[in-house]
Amino acid sequence: MATGPKKGKTGLLQFIRQVVRRLCVCLPPPAYSDKWTINEKALTDEVIPRLRQVATERKFAVIDLHAALAGKPELFQDTIHPTPEGMKVIAETLAAALVKAEPQLAPRQRGTSTP
Repeated sequence: MATGPKKGKTGLLQFIRQVVRRLCVCLPPPAYSDKWTINEKALTDEVIPRLRQVATERKFAVIDLHAALAGKPELFQDTIHPTPEGMKVIAETLAAALVKAEPQLAPRQRGTSTP
């Protein structure tokens, strides 16, 4: 049984690991403009490499939303925020990655029995 988190970032991560079997790092979707001080160069040169480094150091799985939405600006309503279709791509990418990491999370097909 999980006990409450200890103080600090490390204590919180240890607590989360007791509760959650596996942590993932999601790489952010592409930025198709410089609105809101978000830009693609900062994402690809700074943010994504740092997230990959942390994921490697902490042994977290990586879910690459950037790759899933690369070259698809039509899936962003204002060049930053995804449209409903873009959200569907994000949801499908997350679901596929989680099922790959934890196969028991796969939805059961109708008519199949549980083992």
